[in-house]
Amino acid sequence: MISVVTVVMNRTEHLLISSHALSRLGFHQEHIIVDYGSKPAIAREELPKDSRIKLIRCENPDSTWWAAHSNNLGFALVTQPYTLHLDADIILKEEFFTELQDSIESDKPDLMCSRLTLQDWSLNSALFVTNGLFLARTCTLKRLGGFNPYLKGWGWEEIDLYSRFFLDASVIKRLPQDGISEI
Repeated sequence: MISVVTVVMNRTEHLLISSHALSRLGFHQEHIIVDYGSKPAIAREELPKDSRIKLIRCENPDSTWWAAHSNNLGFALVTQPYTLHLDADIILKEEFFTELQDSIESDKPDLMCSRLTLQDWSLNSALFVTNGLFLARTCTLKRLGGFNPYLKGWGWEEIDLYSRFFLDASVIKRLPQDGISEI
């Protein structure tokens, strides 16, 4: 029911920790990792021996981070009804997935994120667990076009995406706060 998408560029150390933690959990059906031009490239042998992991290498000739584009590459490969976007420095525990699964079954959300309103984005980040984590119904995410590819670099892509979910009158909920930690 859940595909996890993680995109990295030169954050292999964090990815190795978070992917091993995620592989110990049974709540997801696939983990798509997009290596967006890491130097050196991430080797499959470094990752957990977990058949759910799909490592995709994307060459990046100018070595610049393009979060929207790299994440959209991962979103395009998702095969499950829900997509969980997971930054490489986030560790998830079983209680997070238990609450998430309960919310999916009862509320059938199109989007679950920590910061729901523009006012939330003006508040202290310490009030929110993380920005690099959200759950989206895959068909809604694809219909809305994923991240805006005109946003280059890093930042604002979540606000833009969440705004399009709001404008679409999607069912939106807050993510569970338990069972999440950051490296």
